[in-house]
Amino acid sequence: MSLVSMTAVSSFEAVGSILVVAFMIGPPITAYLLTDKLKVMIGLSIVLGAVASMIGFSFLQDSLIFQSAGSIAVMQSGNLSFSNT
Repeated sequence: MSLVSMTAVSSFEAVGSILVVAFMIGPPITAYLLTDKLKVMIGLSIVLGAVASMIGFSFLQDSLIFQSAGSIAVMQSGNLSFSNT
């Protein structure tokens, strides 16, 4: 837990609160909705976070002229809403 708290504190200063909350909540919740096995859930949350960050940073930032933190958070919520159906 101490490593998680140190990472959270340093991340808030480095990238901002939107990205920290989006990456700490979004991928694990989405993976939890898709599977029940812990090993698969961890791998899936890593993949979902990486995909959302790549798409949010490149596609949404270039085409819709958003900030990268906001577009990555939108992609995280998009993953969550598509997996919830």
